[in-house]
Parts: sequence; structure tokens; C-alpha cells
Amino acid sequence: MSRKALKANFASRTLSEAATRFLSGGAARADLSYAAAIKDYEAVLALYGEAGQSALEPDDFDRQIRTQDELGKLYTIVGNITAAGRAFEALRANLEQRSRQEADPGVRRDLAISHTKLGDIRMAQGDLPAALQNYQTARAMLHDLISAEPGRLEWFGDLAMNDDKIGDVLVTNGDLAGASQVYQESLSIKKVLAANEPERADLQRDLTISYDEIARLARAAGQLDNAQADFEESLKIRLALAAKATDDAQRQRDVSVSHDTIGDLKRERGDAVGALAAYREGLEIVERLASLDPDNTELKRDLSVGNTKIGNALKDHEDWPAALAAYQQGLAQARQLADGDPGNTEWQRDLSVSLEKVAGVLAIQGDRKGALKLYLDSFVIVDRLAKLDPANLDWQRDLSITLSEIGMLKVKQRDIKGARQAFQDSLDIRQQLARSDPENATWQRDLVVAMIDYAQVAKNPKAVLSQALDITLELDRSGRLAPRYKFMIKFLKDRLARVK
Repeated sequence: MSRKALKANFASRTLSEAATRFLSGGAARADLSYAAAIKDYEAVLALYGEAGQSALEPDDFDRQIRTQDELGKLYTIVGNITAAGRAFEALRANLEQRSRQEADPGVRRDLAISHTKLGDIRMAQGDLPAALQNYQTARAMLHDLISAEPGRLEWFGDLAMNDDKIGDVLVTNGDLAGASQVYQESLSIKKVLAANEPERADLQRDLTISYDEIARLARAAGQLDNAQADFEESLKIRLALAAKATDDAQRQRDVSVSHDTIGDLKRERGDAVGALAAYREGLEIVERLASLDPDNTELKRDLSVGNTKIGNALKDHEDWPAALAAYQQGLAQARQLADGDPGNTEWQRDLSVSLEKVAGVLAIQGDRKGALKLYLDSFVIVDRLAKLDPANLDWQRDLSITLSEIGMLKVKQRDIKGARQAFQDSLDIRQQLARSDPENATWQRDLVVAMIDYAQVAKNPKAVLSQALDITLELDRSGRLAPRYKFMIKFLKDRLARVK
């Protein structure tokens, strides 16, 4: 047999084995055997590498692209963001090459979506500029495709979902007005698509994502009635979708997310009982899903967040032992995730939040030494994140909260110098945030709290408290002071009356 024939025979056997391993990987994925699926898909790519790109037929090219996409998704599910990024980057490079060789607009569309997926990875890694660049690249490509073929409605859906991602970056950077415009434009597209094909569940689900995004902005602005209307509309759609497919894990999880958002709003309105009930409904769903899919890190994170939210509601009830137990369970779950992938900044942030939740209860129970240790552990995380990206205003706010809590413990330890420095650093951050967006009621309220803290060590506490009261009264006058925080007006007036 000639060398050419031997080479062709080797390539044929290699490609056949790759096709078999691809099917095996799909079966393992369907069985939620993620490690086995990853092993099969990695083998597929290795086999294609052995055969060489020149040996690949069109079906092999398609299989290679689908394998890279599946690997990116699987690595995300199991919590290996770095490996997911490599898979999606390989996917992007492959599609980039194909788009230069083929005139098929579908390939160009897939290339745009690969940029969106890469943007998601960069977001998880805390690289907002890179994420935004990926999302904007995808947006430009999708706009070009839609301009050339306006009849392809599914591409409008791709554009809307990508715009949601851009809105998320803008929110994190503190541009709530810009995010609102992007979210509203996305919702307008989704409404048209859903009305055109009302029987499609995926289009109905897309609507709920926009309702939640817009509701979160309304809540941040102190517009609780508007937030409630959108959150409830989202929950109504999700309940209807879940009822039609009780074995669909994604639809059930969506319902749990809605219960959590409703619970958050109930806490904001001062309804601790209603909040606790909502959180427990959400956690029950997640616990059931996680028992069926134990390696899914998204569900593991949901468990941690759910336990933390229940801890918040129990804290509102001043049930300190139960709150501490819930917080400690959430902390253990958050630590497991953060230790598993130190490069996932979202999980690192979750860990810092959980550390502070436990620390807060320990401080109330009198364990100041234990509380301070946890706050300092959290400070290491939030300080690193805040320095990693100063434009990420969520991380800047996290740092201000940690500094404030450290300051409170320093006061109790009679370390006035240390307390003053911590309170001043926290106040500086919150003043900057409040100035960046005066319409953000959360940041205005944060500033008030920072002023109250700083007044404990200020040389002129009356001036500080007077300014805090003025801000609080303006929030109340404009209808942006949630019922949960109405007590601050009387609290500040009483404090001012006691200041000499």
C-alpha cells in the first residue's frame, strides 16, 4: 500500500473514531456525567488534531465547532472558567477562519455568538473592558447581518440577548441610565418576537430576563412599585412555563430566581415574614435540582446564595442562632466554589459576602475577635478585586462596606484612630459613588450610612449628621426611601438632638 493510501486510511479511521467519541460525549452530557463528557469531547479535538485540518470534511468541521462549543459550556458548568475561555477562544478562532473561507451568513452569526460567550467568560473573570469589547464586536456583526437580511428574526433575538450583556456591564460600571436604555431596547425586540411566535417558550423566557433587569434598575432607583410590577410579571411567565414542563430544570430554576427577587423586594418593604417565605420557596426548588445534578456549579452557587438570603430574613427576625446557621452553610458552599476556581471573580466576591454575613452575627453575639478576623479575611478579597478594576463600582461598594464594618469593630475595641481611618476610607468611596449617579437611591442611602458611621469619630459630628439627614429627607420626599429605611429619619433626628 502506498504512503498516500496509508495516510488516507489513517485519516479515515481517526475521523471515524472522532465521530464515535462525539456521540459518546453527547450521551454522557445528557446523563449529566460532565467529567465523562469532557473527556470524550477533548478526545474528539485531539483526534481531529491528529488527522489534520486538511483531512476534515464539512461534517467534521461542523462536529469540531460543536465540540468546542460544548466544551466551553461544560467547563463553565463544572466551574473551570479558564478552560471554558480556552474552548470558546478556540471556537472563535475556528469560526473566524471559516468566515473568511465561506460566504454563509450563518457562520458569521455563529462567530458573533462566540464573541458573546467569550464576553461572558471575561465578565466572570472580572475583566469588564475585555467583556465589553467582545459584546460590542458581536453587536456590530449582528447589526450587519440584520441589515443584509432583515427577515431573519432569530438574529434580532441574538442581538437583544447580546444587548442584555452590554447592559450588565454598564450597570456594573455605574451607568444605570445607559443600561436602562439598552435594556428597554432589548425588551422591545423581545416583545415583537414573542408576539410573532407566542407558542415558543424560549421567547417567553427571554422576556422574563428583560423584566428582571429593568426591575433591578427600578429597585436601585427606589421605585419599588415599578420594580414589583416587573418582577411579578416575570414570575407569572416563569410559573406558566414551569407548569408546562415540570421536568425542565432550567424552567424550575428560573422560578427559584424569581422567588428570590420577590423576597428581596419584600425585605425592602419591611416584610420580613414574606421575604423568608419567598426565599424558602426558592431554596426548596434549588435543593431539589441540585440533588439531581450535583456537579452543576451554577446550582451550587444558587444553594449558597439561597442560604445567605434566608440568613438575611432570619436576621431581620433577630433569630441570631438560626441566621448564623444559615450564613455558615452559605459560607461553606461559597468557600468550596471559590477554592475550586480562584480565577472566578464572581465566586470570590460571593465568598467575601458570606464571610461578612457570618462576621456580622458573631459581632452581635459578642465574638468581636472572631468577627474581626472574618472581616479582615473578606477585606483581602474585596481590596484585591477593587484594585483589579477600579471601574467596577460594585466592587468599590463592596470595599466600602467592609471598611465600614471593620471601623465599627475598631470603635468597640476603642481603637479610635483605626476606626477613623476605616470610616474615612469608606466615606470617600461612597461619596464618589453617590456623586457619579445622584439618581441611584441605594448609593445615596449608602452615603447616609457612611456619614452616620463617621460621625462617631468626627470632630464635628453635628455637621455630618445634618448632611445625612438632609439626604435622607430628600430621598423620602422624592419617594425613593424604601419603607425598610424610613426609621433613619427619626434615628438621625434623635442623634442630632443628643449632639452637643
